[in-house]
Amino acid sequence: MAKRAVNASVGLKAASGQGEAELFGECFTHEDAREGLQAFLEKRTPVFQDK
Repeated sequence: MAKRAVNASVGLKAASGQGEAELFGECFTHEDAREGLQAFLEKRTPVFQDK
């Protein structure tokens, strides 16, 4: 998703950041992202399920 954001911004004079913000938000819709954040907050090793 980071590559998509960079590629989408190529050639733009002033990027508003809207596309980047949307892609960033999309990253946290996945179960593994929530598990990673929860594990960090609980100071434990995450158990990812590729979801």
